[in-house]
Amino acid sequence: MSDPYKILAGTVDLHIHALPDLLERPLFELDVAKQARDVGYRAILFKSHFTTNADRMQIIRQQIDGIELYGGVTLNHSVGGINPQAVFAAIGMGAKEVKMPTTHAAKHLEVHGQPNYPWSSVTMPPVKGITILDQEGKPILELKEVLELVASHDVILSTGHLSKDEVRVLLCEARSAGVKKIMVTHADIDTTFFTPEEQLELAKMGAFIEHAFTPCMPLRQRLDPRAIAKAIQLVGAKRCVMSSDFGQMHNPLPVEGMRMFVQHMLKCGIGQEEIDIMTKHNPAMLLGLE
Repeated sequence: MSDPYKILAGTVDLHIHALPDLLERPLFELDVAKQARDVGYRAILFKSHFTTNADRMQIIRQQIDGIELYGGVTLNHSVGGINPQAVFAAIGMGAKEVKMPTTHAAKHLEVHGQPNYPWSSVTMPPVKGITILDQEGKPILELKEVLELVASHDVILSTGHLSKDEVRVLLCEARSAGVKKIMVTHADIDTTFFTPEEQLELAKMGAFIEHAFTPCMPLRQRLDPRAIAKAIQLVGAKRCVMSSDFGQMHNPLPVEGMRMFVQHMLKCGIGQEEIDIMTKHNPAMLLGLE
């Protein structure tokens, strides 16, 4: 019998959620790492909406061989928003990604409302949406400091759940600051949706376009996978990344979700060589592994 996970050998997934978290997750980071290692993954970049997780990756790496594990920091209110000190500390502890606000971004709150933490016994007061622009539409001062840190340490800058206008400003500011690794976070999802033409525009500005499989799930937006394939074909695999963005209770486990994503893209006409670029080469390069 053939191994259905053989196609995942060498995969680098830049977007997986796991416990510990304020949101319900099916697995702890170590458990996800073991499953991924066992099917041949090369590396994982774990995501947390609420805290720096790069420090605990140092501990988890001591407990497992055969896979590279990394973390980052997401600039939500729990780390002070657009906070250069949080970025400085995270990078100092090995963060490979600095992500703009997600669940606390003004755009996210506009689309989804106030965040909900299902299992928490602590009632959170309403949060004010974070934006990288001031009242005149210009970048806030703290953003410049953050971008300088990202550029000087050559880590990934991801756009999070910012609005389209904010993303365009961010890309311009990042390039001016010398940031080389910019990734547009799950460009196909409803929160941060960019049309294929807009994705091409951002790619021409120097960004990598991240495609995740979560928007195709039944309890999300039921996006037709052919829409993702169409965007990849327009932009080109060399400027794209395929990630799972899994780790939700109602979705497939991350390894199975990535297997499904790859199989769907193959079915939609994306070649194996292109998939290897988006799941192996590009993400490895962004992590500094190549």
